[in-house]
Amino acid sequence: MINKTLIYIALIGFTVFSSCKKDETKITVDNDKLVAPVLSLPANNADVIITKDNLNDSITFSWKAADYTMDLPVTYALEIDSANVKTLNLTSINNKTSVKLSLNDINKKVLGNFLIPANVSFIFHLKVVSKLDNGQLPVPSERLTINLQTYKKIEIIVYPIPGQLFLPGSYQASGGDPTKSDVLSIYTNFGADSLKIWEGFVNIPKSCWIKFTPQQAWTPNWGGSVIDGKNTLVTDGPGVDCPEAGLYSIRVDSKANTYKVYEVKTIGIIGDGTPGGWDKSTPMTYDAVNMVWKVSNVALTKAALKFRANDEWTLNFGPTNANELQGTLKFDDPGSISVPAAGNYDVIVDFSKSKGKHDSFTYSLISLQ
Repeated sequence: MINKTLIYIALIGFTVFSSCKKDETKITVDNDKLVAPVLSLPANNADVIITKDNLNDSITFSWKAADYTMDLPVTYALEIDSANVKTLNLTSINNKTSVKLSLNDINKKVLGNFLIPANVSFIFHLKVVSKLDNGQLPVPSERLTINLQTYKKIEIIVYPIPGQLFLPGSYQASGGDPTKSDVLSIYTNFGADSLKIWEGFVNIPKSCWIKFTPQQAWTPNWGGSVIDGKNTLVTDGPGVDCPEAGLYSIRVDSKANTYKVYEVKTIGIIGDGTPGGWDKSTPMTYDAVNMVWKVSNVALTKAALKFRANDEWTLNFGPTNANELQGTLKFDDPGSISVPAAGNYDVIVDFSKSKGKHDSFTYSLISLQ
């Protein structure tokens, strides 16, 4: 058994001869009998969403008092941390087991001390640490988890067009670390007006939000909001929602300041050269490791063929050159590949080049005759 002896000194002043005397009180605390404080409010895994409309509201934090086996003055510190990277003291109070803090103050402290974007939810941990009033014998509570979303006014700010785009988001194992984010660097320059477009495909492992950054850092960053009916890029805006795990087509037009995020459940071939004609897509099989779609030994006729997603025209591709059996694809292009002769073919679409700088995605028609 380990005991600690704490010495408290009460200063008692005397006016005679301007002298003073110290009375010392020795207190022995049994460590094995100490009871840590228990944080109870907010509830574990609570959502704390800060918005423009509730900045002036308050949130209550409460806990069960620590037990030092005797009646001693105790100070409590309420602390918050993110992924154990940094711990921030939200407040300290004496001999109380609850405190109200304004959401505005929490918002300012978190944004000022943690390198996270505003307007998206991040996982934080809370704990309360008790100490005797002389700072000795700190005892922490168990940590609670909260999903905290900070707030920052949304502004549309035009930045120079970046050379590439990164995709930090809550789908990452890090929870949204921009230094470890995927790159979206399929860059397309269409026409004389130099329309700047990034497009690519990303495998998203779970429901999440994503944002866009020109470098692997949070400054600057773009989220998304619907403005005048358009998915508009906004500085420090809310995260763009990917509602479930899957393959997503992501397209960013940095000249129009818009974005499109579209879940791809299937890719198929369509056209009067395919088994389904222009009425129904013939589905391809997806290789998630290599990001390749393929349909094998399919009977084609001497006619047109192109590619589309989800058996609809929202996402479709035509060839750069209609007469090439191996070539590159253009998004939302009205053209089709000209199948040169009837027969059986392997048809392949390769989206793996989302991870490097290329003109576009590629396709192959391989004759089996």
